[in-house]
Amino acid sequence: MLLSNFPVTRVRQSRLSQVDFDNLGFGKVFSDHMFSMVYENGSWRDPAIHPYEPMSLEPGVGMLHYGQTVFDGYKAFRGVDGEARIFRPDMNAQRLFNSCRRLCIPIMEVDQLRELMIAATRELIELDHAWMPSRWGHSLYVRPLVIGTEATLEVKAASSYRFMIMTAPVGSFFANSQHGISLRVEDQYTRAASIGGLGAAKTAANYAASLLPTYESREQGFDQVLWLDSIEHR
Repeated sequence: MLLSNFPVTRVRQSRLSQVDFDNLGFGKVFSDHMFSMVYENGSWRDPAIHPYEPMSLEPGVGMLHYGQTVFDGYKAFRGVDGEARIFRPDMNAQRLFNSCRRLCIPIMEVDQLRELMIAATRELIELDHAWMPSRWGHSLYVRPLVIGTEATLEVKAASSYRFMIMTAPVGSFFANSQHGISLRVEDQYTRAASIGGLGAAKTAANYAASLLPTYESREQGFDQVLWLDSIEHR
């Protein structure tokens, strides 16, 4: 039941006409629709596609305090024939599965997750096909996200979750990528522990660790950080 035939609720009024496709930036604009489902009482249920919209969370949700959230990301490119092309979304599903396991999120089996993600992504792209940019290097970014939604301050894995997939028309991540990018070697901070840490999981904590070094690099005129290993900084 989770893998197909989930209900679709279309937006009443598209926001597409408000989008400046010549100045997209990266991840600042979101398409009309999103996919979501919830985990409660030991099972995933209620898969559906509906309008992209705000959602409410209690301030006490453990995810906000202890970071039990994972995500992934892949891109749909518009081909010369107008059709969408996505590179190996099955591998993104595998990585999301691995990330969930590392963060104690009770995700479904990997084959089922892979089939669900591909089916939901296909439906979203079909619904919001007009949101997919046509300029070279631009794409429709696909962002799966899983968050713990139980309100508790106890340090533990949540008992309830929400799984979402949203899409966003994006330009290049780096403004001058056609001319190459500049990197600053980071020899003080580390992004992830070499052994036993969260480095292999695509989770919020890894990106939080990168914010200050990335900010300092950009303040010095660089595009991005070149990370060294966490033990010898080599």
